[in-house]
Amino acid sequence: MDIDSYLPRIHELLVQEVLSGWEPVDRVMLQPLQMPGKLIRPRLVLLSSGLFGEISERAIDVAIAIECIHTASLVHDDIVDGASLRRGVPTINHLFDSHTAVLAGDHLFATAFEILARCQLTEVLSEVTRAIKQMCAGEIAQDLNLFNTGLSEKDYMRNIFGKTASLFGAACRCGALVAGAQPQDVRQIGLFGEHLGYAFQIADDVMDFCGEPGTLGKPCGGDLRNGIITLPVIRALAVSEHRRELLLIIESNQLQADTINRVIEILKDCGAIEYAAACAINYCLGAIRLLEPFPQSPARNELVRLCSTLITLPGLEGKSSREVWNMLVEV
Repeated sequence: MDIDSYLPRIHELLVQEVLSGWEPVDRVMLQPLQMPGKLIRPRLVLLSSGLFGEISERAIDVAIAIECIHTASLVHDDIVDGASLRRGVPTINHLFDSHTAVLAGDHLFATAFEILARCQLTEVLSEVTRAIKQMCAGEIAQDLNLFNTGLSEKDYMRNIFGKTASLFGAACRCGALVAGAQPQDVRQIGLFGEHLGYAFQIADDVMDFCGEPGTLGKPCGGDLRNGIITLPVIRALAVSEHRRELLLIIESNQLQADTINRVIEILKDCGAIEYAAACAINYCLGAIRLLEPFPQSPARNELVRLCSTLITLPGLEGKSSREVWNMLVEV
């Protein structure tokens, strides 16, 4: 199944859906769509639908709606973060102002609901609205815990379920629903999406400390600079012999390049990077195992391939994570 052949059409239709015919408004709305990214969530909709038959026009509509929701969340995230760039393109809040950006995000959410209402997809609409609530809850919880060095792994996992895994799972369930899948299959593919979402977010949090700034599009340690406590830091606070130093650095709320470099040293020395990477890999392997009940098909093969290519963990030298990573790539 050549899922990539669908993606240009998804992007083209997405652009058509957000256009209002009013040039000043359209100039704003098209700004976040200039660089569409990997279109991961639309891929999940289409491939999950493809597990149960041909990809229909309804599946394409749902894929567009899901990407609208994801893009809306990015627009709102950029406002909160004060970000000036997203995928190398100036953000709406940078080019215009935060008020305009809030309204643009709301416009994207409304566009998604309009698409789903037009298609009369009640079950899908329920899935999508539930995911949006979970996304908002995850972001709120994260914001309430900025610079909180007492954040537990359980708290972190709950946050990233809301932030990321919930929409991954909803995308998969929606794809299955429009294909007429049985309830147990809808649940199963939803769990696959959630596991992949966990893996994706944890890997992204690892990359924030060990990726190349040019690849990341931001300085290393950007999340911690903003007070976001992620799994590598939580692990280091639990096991590092330099825990006290790490606490003082974080609680100072004055993280510059030199202190971020010291944090990265501490994370690597105590194995926190490797630990978080292994967690991401294990979730990815769990996602692949969740595909086993489905019959062999091009869509299933593409979902397995997506698992092995989506989760990137550069610069890791830990033996245990490397061994598991090799096993993942060979699946």
